[in-house]
Amino acid sequence: MKKAAAYLVTLVSFLICYLLFAQEYMGDTMRYVGDILRHRAGARSDFWDFNHLFWRPWGDLGLSLFGSLYANWFGDTAEEAAARFLIQTSFVCSIVALFAMLFVLRRVGAQPLPALLAVLAMSGTISFLNYSHSGAPYVPALALSALTLALVTVALEKGRWYAVAAGCTFALACMLWFPYSLTGLAPLAMLAFWPVDQEPGRQARTRLILYFLLTLSVVTVLAFGIVAAGRGVRSVSGFVHWVMESDNGNAQTRTITRAVTGVPRSVWDLGKNMISLKRWLFHDPYNTVRLPSVLLTLGGKLGAFYLALLALIWVLFRQNRPALYVLLAGGVPLLGFSMFVFEPSAPERFMPVFPFVFLGFATALAYVREQRIPVLAATVFLICFPLLNLAENLVKTSGDPMGATRDRVASLNNTAQPGAIIYVTTLNDDMYRLPRANPLRDEIALPRFTVIDTVEIASQGITRWKQSFASHAIEQWDQGREVWFSQRLLADAPRSEWEWVEGDDANITWKELPDFFRKLTTDRTISVRDDGFFRVEPSAANRALLLQWMNTPPARKA
Repeated sequence: MKKAAAYLVTLVSFLICYLLFAQEYMGDTMRYVGDILRHRAGARSDFWDFNHLFWRPWGDLGLSLFGSLYANWFGDTAEEAAARFLIQTSFVCSIVALFAMLFVLRRVGAQPLPALLAVLAMSGTISFLNYSHSGAPYVPALALSALTLALVTVALEKGRWYAVAAGCTFALACMLWFPYSLTGLAPLAMLAFWPVDQEPGRQARTRLILYFLLTLSVVTVLAFGIVAAGRGVRSVSGFVHWVMESDNGNAQTRTITRAVTGVPRSVWDLGKNMISLKRWLFHDPYNTVRLPSVLLTLGGKLGAFYLALLALIWVLFRQNRPALYVLLAGGVPLLGFSMFVFEPSAPERFMPVFPFVFLGFATALAYVREQRIPVLAATVFLICFPLLNLAENLVKTSGDPMGATRDRVASLNNTAQPGAIIYVTTLNDDMYRLPRANPLRDEIALPRFTVIDTVEIASQGITRWKQSFASHAIEQWDQGREVWFSQRLLADAPRSEWEWVEGDDANITWKELPDFFRKLTTDRTISVRDDGFFRVEPSAANRALLLQWMNTPPARKA
C-alpha cells in the first residue's frame, strides 16, 4: 500500500467513525470552560492547574482569537465558544495522533497492512472515540506523545536535534496531562534499544538519551517553575499544596481488583457490562444479575483483551525484544501508579501507553509465519473491538434518543427560577450526563439552572452528601434562589436504567436517599414523562433541619 493511500484511508475511516459515534462522556470539558471564564472575570479558578498546566490557558487563547468569530457564525456565547475551540482542538489532534503513529510504524519497518490495522484499531478504542469529540486534553496529549515517538525514530538516524525536539514535544504532552510523565521511560527505551539500519553505536545512543532528558528537564522545570512563581509558590510545601490541589477527589477502593477491568476499559466500551458485573458481585437486591449473563457479555470482552495482550507479549518476547522493552517501559510505571496512587477505572487512564502498545501490535503482526496462533489472536482482536465499540455507540437515526432529557430540561427552564440548583441521583442521570456530553446542543443546554449529582460516585465526598446538600441549599436560599430535586430520589427502589449499584460503596445505601428527602417539605411540583421534580420549600422548619444535618459529622462506614 502506498504511503499516501494509507494516510487517506486513515483519515476517511476516522471521519466516518467520528460522525457515526455517539459520545457518552466528555470528561471535564465544561469544568475547564468554567475555569477559563472565571479567570477572565477575575474570580478564583483552577486556571493554572498542575495536572493540566496549559490546557485552560490554551482554551483562553482560543476564546480570545475566535470568540467573536464563533459568536457571528454560530451565535455562540463565550461559554459555547470556549467549548467549541477545545473540542475542535481535540478533533484536529486526533488526526495528528493517527498520522504520527502511521509515520512511526512505517518508519520502523512495520508492514503496510499491519501498520494501517494498528492505527485504525487505536482510533477505534472507546477512549479515543469518546475524547476525540471532547474538549479534554487527553487526545492532544496523545498526539504530542505520538509525535515524540516519531521524532525519536528519526533521531536514531539523523541525530541530536530530533532528540531535542522529542524532549520538547514530550514535555508539552506532560503539561497537558501530567500522567504522561509516567511513560517517559518508553522513548528512552526506544533510543536505547530500537535497531536501525545504520547503527548509531552505544555512545551515540547515550548522547541522544542525554539530549532528550536535558531538553525535557529544562522545558518542564522552566514551565512549571514560572507558573509556580506566578502563583506565589515560594516553598516545597507550597509546591506540594499546588500539586495536591489538582486532585480530582476520586476515592476508589479495591483498586488492584478494579484494574482487572480498568485496563481493558480504555479499549472496550464496558459501561453497561461493568454495571452488570458490580450488581452480581455485590448481590444487588434491587436489580439482580445472574452470572451467565455477566460471563456472556463482560467475560467475553475481558477474555479477548487479555488473550490478545498475552499473545502480544509472547510474540514480542520471542521475536522482537526491543518492542517489548518499549511497551513495558511505558506501561508498567503507569499501571503501578494507577493501582497504588491514582485510580485505574477512568477510561482515559491508560491512553498514555497507546503509542507503545500499538507499536507492539504492528510489529508483532509481521511474525505470522513464526507465531501463527498468537498473531491470529491479536489480529482478530484488533479487527473486532473497534467494530463492536462503534456498533454499540452508533448515532441513532430514528426516534429521539434525547427526547426525555430535552423534555425534562424544558420543563425546568419554564418553571424553575434562574440560578436554581437541581439535584439528581448520580452522574449517570441523563440530566447530568447528556448536556455535558453534548455542550453545543442548545435543546438540552442548561441555561437557567445547575444540575448537581446528589451522590458523587467513587468520590472522597461521598460520606458528606447530606452535609453537602444542606450547605448548598442554605447558601441558595440566602441568595434568594431555589432548590429542586428529582422525583427519583423518593423511589423505594432504583430502576435498572438509573445504573445504581447497591453495595458498590459501603458508605451509602439507596434507602438513605428517600429517607433523607422525604423529611423535607416541598411546595411546587413538575411532572414530565415518568419523572418529575420537587421544589424544597424555603421554610423555617426545612432550614432548621438542614442546619442540623450540616452540623452532623459524617459517619464513614467503609
